[in-house]
Amino acid sequence: MQIFSKLTNWTVPVLALALLGAIVYWAFFSTRNLQIFQAIPAQTTLVITLQGLAQTAELAKKQEAAPGSNLFDLSIVRSGLSDAGQAATVFAGAPVLHAAMTKNSMAMAFSFLPADSLHPLFILDVGQKIELSELLAPLGNKYKISTAVFKGHSLFNIHINRHQRLVIASAGRLLLFSRFSFSVEDALVQIGRRGGWWSSQSDRQQLAESKFPVSLLLRTDVLAERLKGKMNPVWDYLPAWLAENAESLGFVWDGHLWKFFANVHQHIKINRPEAAQHSEQLYALLPDNSALVAWASFANRSEFEQVLSAERSHNDFIQFIEPWAETEIAYVWLEPFTPGMLEDQFVVFRARDKTRAQGLLQDYGVQRGFLKQYDYQTFEIKQYLSQSLLAPALGKNRVGFQNPVCAMIGEYVVFAASASAMELWIDKYLVNQTLANLPAFLQLEQNWQISGGAALYFNCTYLPSFVKNLAGPEWFQDNETDLRLVQTIGIIGASPVLDKNGIARATLVNQPLTEVSSSTTILWKTALGAAVIGSPGVVRVSDEEQAILVQDDQNVLYRLSAEGAIVWRKQLDQPLRSAIHGIDYFNNGRISYLFNTADAIWILNDEGKEIDGFPLNLQSPATNGVAVVDFDATKRHALFVACANGNLYGFDQFGRPLSGWNPQSGVETVASPLIHFQHGEKDYLAVLSISGKLSVFNRNGTPHFPPLRFSGKFEHSPLQYDDAVSTPRMVCANAEGKTFVCAIDGQTFSLDVAPAPGKPVHLVYADFLGDHRKDFALLAGNEITLSGYEKKSLSRKFNISLPGPQDTTFVAGCCNSFGTLSRQKRQIFMLDGSGKIHPDFPLAGSTPFIMTDLFANRRSKILIVGNGDAIYAYNIQGL
Repeated sequence: MQIFSKLTNWTVPVLALALLGAIVYWAFFSTRNLQIFQAIPAQTTLVITLQGLAQTAELAKKQEAAPGSNLFDLSIVRSGLSDAGQAATVFAGAPVLHAAMTKNSMAMAFSFLPADSLHPLFILDVGQKIELSELLAPLGNKYKISTAVFKGHSLFNIHINRHQRLVIASAGRLLLFSRFSFSVEDALVQIGRRGGWWSSQSDRQQLAESKFPVSLLLRTDVLAERLKGKMNPVWDYLPAWLAENAESLGFVWDGHLWKFFANVHQHIKINRPEAAQHSEQLYALLPDNSALVAWASFANRSEFEQVLSAERSHNDFIQFIEPWAETEIAYVWLEPFTPGMLEDQFVVFRARDKTRAQGLLQDYGVQRGFLKQYDYQTFEIKQYLSQSLLAPALGKNRVGFQNPVCAMIGEYVVFAASASAMELWIDKYLVNQTLANLPAFLQLEQNWQISGGAALYFNCTYLPSFVKNLAGPEWFQDNETDLRLVQTIGIIGASPVLDKNGIARATLVNQPLTEVSSSTTILWKTALGAAVIGSPGVVRVSDEEQAILVQDDQNVLYRLSAEGAIVWRKQLDQPLRSAIHGIDYFNNGRISYLFNTADAIWILNDEGKEIDGFPLNLQSPATNGVAVVDFDATKRHALFVACANGNLYGFDQFGRPLSGWNPQSGVETVASPLIHFQHGEKDYLAVLSISGKLSVFNRNGTPHFPPLRFSGKFEHSPLQYDDAVSTPRMVCANAEGKTFVCAIDGQTFSLDVAPAPGKPVHLVYADFLGDHRKDFALLAGNEITLSGYEKKSLSRKFNISLPGPQDTTFVAGCCNSFGTLSRQKRQIFMLDGSGKIHPDFPLAGSTPFIMTDLFANRRSKILIVGNGDAIYAYNIQGL
């Protein structure tokens, strides 16, 4: 006891002295070596570090001269550098501070809270302990300076102007400044705590001490907090999921290359360098419009099973996939088009035993239930009632894949979220529209060394579409400039390797996507309930949105979004007789759809419901498509339709007969729509009967001149016109190819411009030569001629033969081009004014097509066509 008492007497003073020494060191000495990351507040989301403004300015100049995206054009970087430049101007009168800003390490800390917007907290390593009152004293001659005290630290408020100020404080050798005092105060509180998230991670310290000119550090859990309530509800789990799996994400830039690292939570069994090498066969499988590919090939089955262990309670995966699956898996996202991107995602497994894979996937369907099973091209497609076999691959947040679809393609089993998505993948695979044939990807491969068994691929072109689907259109609109900038990066490849400290590292390799002369890819396809009839119609709903409308042979009318999603279906009694016209019926900015069948004129709203008073039943079956005329651009529409009784009827938009058009009798049987144009003070409304009777009326229904009669039958080509010339004219061609031209005063002449006699002739009258005068394109069988004017003389420009008979020809919808259709071969062609067939044609199609700018801010044209019982959208580049 005595010995114990003596030890106690000595121990207490010694411990007290040690504690006192620690406190003294903490209070007086540790601040001398403060690193910039020790001052970063806990609520900071992103930190950008720079190695001096001089080096940053030099890099910015080099970026301006280099093609492609410029890091310094991003709004967050611009905002931070603008504030830094303003501070440097203020510090011009404080040489020590100005020199430090020019050369030393500095961090810009962004919280992404609304209060500070994109104005960061700056933390500058001055390199020596500083006495602010002395350094800032000379600035008092130019600026008003006030002081305050916060937790023993002096805060200096430099009033730059009436609306802006710079709040400055110091701690050890660190200079803290911001537009907002609360940002500086948060940094001082963080320093006082001696530690914290930002200063405790080894990768943060390594990055802070590195000499990379630019670095970016992202704290994922704070990011997840900031994004709460701002994500698309379908994907609102993603930020939290990211935070659960990666504590931080970082990027560093040496002026040429970007390097990436992530502090990965240890329970994530990411690949090791000794894992299997990247599979070249996968490139030949992945569609060329792959937006995101995350691929891993594991060294052994144990690692493979550990990755999928979170949902191991699902025995279906163990029973029906593990026996045949190789230790290679890929998650793929194609170009986002479906609502919420739910049908754009795929899971791919490599099969080590194809026969066993096919047998077990069949067994799974037999035991758990098939939704459907069918052959497509040379592949068998299976769709299941349950997603249980994919549970381990999808994780606990199984978005999409409610009824997964699979097909064996090459050495792989591809799982899709829908049958149409699976068919689209197969379509692109069969025509070699894969990454292995994408020139930019082949160029990327030359610089992309796969260092382990994992790879990440992202096509920045699709970033705006991703953001719209993940975060919604409002966030997209607020950040559209930045997103468009990042698009120019092109495609990115990375091969992350996990080190012993749990840090995944990778060098990013990018390849800009250069413009090509032509490149056509299948964008999306949508299966309908039956075969498509007629030509798809495209109606502009708003500046940002267009609607696609099409009918199948069961008389179902479909309204599709620009992304190919079916918005609604409407069962009709008869096939459409007309094109579908978009009108602002109520003059409220909302589009309605007007068309006719044989028995009625219809108007549907954008939900597919009939407008009151419609359908308007006709006294006699309609023989042509309804024409819609807005005489005075007042959105008061007049409707004109010809009927089997030989009469031409006119109605106002409420279905009431128009004066002078109740009806116009004796126009005979008219198959093509009425045409309307204006010249001078007069309106011209003209119809041509199948037997060749041309009737031309004024707005009030009085004839401009007596009806004319042309010889022959006019059942293949509609009446057409040119009102862009000094003397407008109407043009028609009979079945034998004789072409008649009628001026607005009734004077006529004929032309012989048909390709060959003996075959039904189809005429398209449009500007194909680009001189604003319309030209004559005529199809007969497989021969096409184009005739156009040179001054006042008409001459033949070309006469070519297509590979096989064509059923019809029509205006393509853009680019001074026209199209043809072979229904027997289900092929479409597109030709320009020189007779040159677009190099990517023929394409698959069973209806006439239309080309349009389907998406805002997209350089390429989109071709919409029916093909059997599906609608296809082709992305046409180089036009």
